[in-house]
Amino acid sequence: MAWGKTVGVASWVERLKANDPSLTSVTVFRGRLFGASEAAEVCAALRTNAHLAELYASGHAVDAATAALFAEALAVNASLRSLCIGDDAFGDAGLVALAPGVAASASLAALDLEHKGVGDAGASALGAALAARSDAAPLLDLNLARNPAMTPAGVAAVCVGAAKSARVRALDLREARVDAAATAAIAALVAAPGASLAALDLSDAVGADGALVARALGEGLRARDADASAAPLESLALRGVEGLDVAALCAAAGGAIRVARADLRACGLGPDPAAVGALVAAAARGGRCAALLLGENALGDAGVVAVADALAKDAGAIATLDLGRCGCGAGGAAALARGGAGRTLRELSLFGNDAIDDDALGAVVERGGEMVALRTLDVGGCGVSEVGLVAAKDALASDPGLFPSLETLVVGGNPGAGGDAWEAAVEALRTARPGLDVAWRAADAGEAEKAKERGAFAEAK
Repeated sequence: MAWGKTVGVASWVERLKANDPSLTSVTVFRGRLFGASEAAEVCAALRTNAHLAELYASGHAVDAATAALFAEALAVNASLRSLCIGDDAFGDAGLVALAPGVAASASLAALDLEHKGVGDAGASALGAALAARSDAAPLLDLNLARNPAMTPAGVAAVCVGAAKSARVRALDLREARVDAAATAAIAALVAAPGASLAALDLSDAVGADGALVARALGEGLRARDADASAAPLESLALRGVEGLDVAALCAAAGGAIRVARADLRACGLGPDPAAVGALVAAAARGGRCAALLLGENALGDAGVVAVADALAKDAGAIATLDLGRCGCGAGGAAALARGGAGRTLRELSLFGNDAIDDDALGAVVERGGEMVALRTLDVGGCGVSEVGLVAAKDALASDPGLFPSLETLVVGGNPGAGGDAWEAAVEALRTARPGLDVAWRAADAGEAEKAKERGAFAEAK
């Protein structure tokens, strides 16, 4: 249910008080009425309600006194699992007041504090609350992204608290400020005995030393692998951590990276075939990495060929590979389409590689019979002309053995995707292969990329 000003507070608060089992989610849109008096009524109702599971009221001012009312409600409510309140002025005062409720809640499983003005005092209070969470409390998905007032000391306080109780399942620290001490605390959380952490997002961390992050997290992963009581790490996102030393990461991790989804996009990786090949080999050797995202790194054809060669030797569980905007050309594209990688990959993104032209796409399509598992191929935003696209269509339409499992083909954003001949070719391809969805307008490819961005952390949950 979404509550707006025209609905009126009494209508759904009365339903909360009456324990209406059909009212499980409430979203208060921005710009709607949700002041201190309305929030107080909601908190009073939550004290006895047994069905509301989600309350989203982001963008509304919540002062410390009101946050304290939410804390009191959390301490006695047994149904609320997801909470997001406050705006960018919520800050330390709000979080300090809310923290006791986080510690006492028997049901809270997701707390969204993104862009809430949290600083070190709030982070310290939250860390203490995390440390005090009962073993009976559910694991918590915690979003602290985009809080620039929080210094590395605040980041460390949260991680230390989370490590003490092992009650945090997902920690989102996008754009967090980190230093050596914060990095050590993050790595200690990853390696904490009996750790429950399944997803860690350090994308675009400010001040991160790429070499230090790589070594510390690698050591944390290695210690975690040795702990039979620790839950597997499902997602590790280091996108935008410049200078990430993948060789150090692999070495510190013991030569095997056991993470289901590794996002290493835009980490400043260069055309070093040995380092890139070792990274892919370590991900495959770990046997758990299903998604490896290496886009937005300057790998070049040599780096992409190294990726393909490593996959041909041992692809492990890798089924999704992102090499968008990495300088891939005809050589790299052809290498990916042959051998072992073609038999195991289900999703391959080459989005935004200008050097993938007609010949490069033709080389990939020519090997389509070897890509037996591939379901999604993204070659949008590349340099393919209308002639190249039509030639690819002709091959796909005439030979069902090419990419026999393909369900989605993204070609939007290529120079040839706006012509009349291609529009007609798309219709012919859809007729020949009705199970194939073709995204060919430039906007289609853009939306696909945005969808990937939005889902990057959520998919790991």
